[in-house]
Amino acid sequence: MKRSFISLLLCVISLHVFCQNPPSTNGIEWEVGRTQPLSGGKPVPKSPEQIPETPEATLEGNVLTFISSHDDYTLTLIDEDDEVVYEVMVPSTVSVVVLPATLTGDYELQLDYGGNFYFYCDINL
Repeated sequence: MKRSFISLLLCVISLHVFCQNPPSTNGIEWEVGRTQPLSGGKPVPKSPEQIPETPEATLEGNVLTFISSHDDYTLTLIDEDDEVVYEVMVPSTVSVVVLPATLTGDYELQLDYGGNFYFYCDINL
């Protein structure tokens, strides 16, 4: 009886740890791009700039999940014809973004925090 209880307890602890730290199989590998200064926008500084911390996120189907804390972003999906097909503000308090189920195919996903850089990757929905 005591052995069964200990086995059950170890199983519950293992399950709890697994649920809190699930393996990330669909982690996004971000690349960094530079925004082009527009008239009235931020000029490109002459000193080295610090790129903000790269967001940790996964994409499963049409669900984008931020694993770590992040800045406020403008999320943009661009199709193969370089046209914006979806754009939404993602506040730092939001950790899950559900992309429209009507979008299928290959897109470039961009996260712009409003500085001189943005993060992007290619995705397939």
